Amino acid sequence: MKRPLTTLLAAALGLAACATTSSQPVEGSQFDLSSRGGSMSASCSGASCTGPQISVRAEGNQVRGLLGNQAVNVTTSDKEVKGSVGSEPVQLQVRPQVDGLSINGTFAGQLGSLQVADQYIQGRVGRCSYDLKAEGPNRYRGNRSCGGLPQPTFVTLPSNLAEKPQGQRAALLAMLLSG
Repeated sequence: MKRPLTTLLAAALGLAACATTSSQPVEGSQFDLSSRGGSMSASCSGASCTGPQISVRAEGNQVRGLLGNQAVNVTTSDKEVKGSVGSEPVQLQVRPQVDGLSINGTFAGQLGSLQVADQYIQGRVGRCSYDLKAEGPNRYRGNRSCGGLPQPTFVTLPSNLAEKPQGQRAALLAMLLSG
């Protein structure tokens, strides 16, 4: 059976498009957290972070989507993040540090204070606390506790988070690390 040239051309173009489309994350966009207490991964490229436990998108000063099965709706500025995760409040104060951010306040109804810097991640956000030291650019190793005993943990932060406005960066870090 002969196929028209346009059908063959369309099929060839479709195959070429599939061959050039990669399912691999953009370099510098991957978040990974691995611990005996659980793991999480997400690709944060452009205005969104997506993975099995997170699907959020930033538009202007709004970040909306899902974190686990909870709706996220926050407004960001360079000094604060306000809104909600599910029915729980988010009220975070954001301050720059020499080599990172200090995030303090309430996230999803939980009080916390988190410092994310080039050399460490320390403090509490959501239901998890961290004591991690840098192993390389955007790579950290140490302990995390989410309501139990501290567990050995490895975290890779997306390097492209540094390109985001300070409030968006703080909101995304809180979501990714909150457990």
